[in-house]
Amino acid sequence: MKRIKKALIVFSVLFTVGFGLFTVLAFTSDDFKVSKSLDVFFTLFRELDIFYVDNIDPEKLVNTGIEAMLMSLDPYTEYYSEEDKGDFEFLTTGKYGGIGAMIQKRGVMARIMDVYEGTPSQIGGISVGDYITKIDGVSVNNFTNEQISMRLKGEPGSKVTLELKDSFTDSLYSKTLIRQRIAIPSVPYSGVIEKEIGYVRLSSFTLGCADDLRKSILDLKGQGAKKIILDLRGNPGGLMDEAVKIVNFFVPKNQLVVYTQGKTKQFDSRYFTNEQPLDTIIPLVVLVNSGSASASEIVAGSLQDLDRAVIVGSRTFGKGLVQTTRKLSYGGQLKVTTAKYYIPSGRCIQAIDYSHRNEDGSVGHIPDSLIKAFKTKAGRVVYDGGGILPDITLKADTLSNICMKAYAENRFFEFANVYHRSHKSIANPDTFVVDETVLNGFITYLNENGFVFKSEEERLIDRLDSLVSKKSEGKNLSLNIEAIRSQVSRGIAKQIIENKDDFNYFLTEEIVGRYYFQRGSFQAAMKFDTQLYRSKQIINDISQYKKMLGR
Repeated sequence: MKRIKKALIVFSVLFTVGFGLFTVLAFTSDDFKVSKSLDVFFTLFRELDIFYVDNIDPEKLVNTGIEAMLMSLDPYTEYYSEEDKGDFEFLTTGKYGGIGAMIQKRGVMARIMDVYEGTPSQIGGISVGDYITKIDGVSVNNFTNEQISMRLKGEPGSKVTLELKDSFTDSLYSKTLIRQRIAIPSVPYSGVIEKEIGYVRLSSFTLGCADDLRKSILDLKGQGAKKIILDLRGNPGGLMDEAVKIVNFFVPKNQLVVYTQGKTKQFDSRYFTNEQPLDTIIPLVVLVNSGSASASEIVAGSLQDLDRAVIVGSRTFGKGLVQTTRKLSYGGQLKVTTAKYYIPSGRCIQAIDYSHRNEDGSVGHIPDSLIKAFKTKAGRVVYDGGGILPDITLKADTLSNICMKAYAENRFFEFANVYHRSHKSIANPDTFVVDETVLNGFITYLNENGFVFKSEEERLIDRLDSLVSKKSEGKNLSLNIEAIRSQVSRGIAKQIIENKDDFNYFLTEEIVGRYYFQRGSFQAAMKFDTQLYRSKQIINDISQYKKMLGR
């Protein structure tokens, strides 16, 4: 009986919402379908609760149904229960109460994959690579990544005690940390990277990111920057209001930046710049890639439509949908897609059509036949339906197969931990280099720790050897194959040296990150960034820059 009462409480929320819609709206066939569906859903659940052979958890079952229902719409419409409020806050603000560590479940324990500068984890002396075995005396063996994360988070000022295992000695040690408000910086790096060129990387569009970016731009100009490269690569987006503020830095007041159109008029809005800009003439390049989405595309697309910046990189993700937050009963929140957004030229850059699914439930990209041409303020032709196509398209650097395998196996991560233990300090991020000693040390580490890699040629020879060994004359053929194998086999060391630029990049990023954290890692890795190098060339050639913008 108690279970039935609990189920009734859970579903009373659904019936209240459904009945409210039923009575407020004009009675139509859709209203009847809503009421009927809720009635069927409730009676089905009641029968399950009474007659299903095992006990069921009403809340868990309802949440499963909610998640499946929302996933049938699009990936961005999500439900957050009261227990998920920390995740929702982090999504919109970039802040949470915790210890400032990135963790990943490895086997039965949780591995410390990174610690953030100035947080309880870093101040408390927790080392990257060590394992969490217990949280407040409770073993993490049977916990998922999400469950571990939830236990590490909490109200700022509260204590959490961790039992950890040293990744080198296997000895156990304990740390009691005081949680604090962790703010992931929206601007992880900015600086003058070349004479008169200021560079700023924006990693998210959380609350207040525009203020952070404003400060960075003013600081760069104060250091003598007369040109700006804004890096939005890998930025998944966030708050639209922040995107409008950022566009406002570079275009005059009262300029349309973006407008939205939804099923109901209340979600039809037009967003204009409403402040005096920082600088409307400073040369501006915006770097994007396939990981640049949503608010990133509003910034890049609007600046392109207004002929204010040269967009460089690869085609962006193509998310032209707007989500709005709606409060629900019992502290829940619904993040629901309410509109599509359109940038100044009138184009919507949504790439995937979720409203027309295939028979198997899959979704497809908007076909080329439906893509339309639009014009920028200066008359340049741009297109909708597939993200923002840069003014200058650059291919992303490709990595060698041996480097990708080493990365997939966390070999750079592990070696950086070893290096950090044996070197108390290193050079500054902008001067640190992976020299021959470091690279040879990495090769030795791989050989001593069972790293195996075969080139494509060696794998082909293995398959050929397997085939001929089954034939009667296979013995003689195998001798010939071994002769060929000896000629094509290059060994791990030789292959790494042949692709040392790939290895130097990851080794630099990981090693510098151990000493100078995220900011230092970004700074050190920039010397390998070919797209950034090309952006500097573009912004330094002012005549070509203006020509690209139709001036």
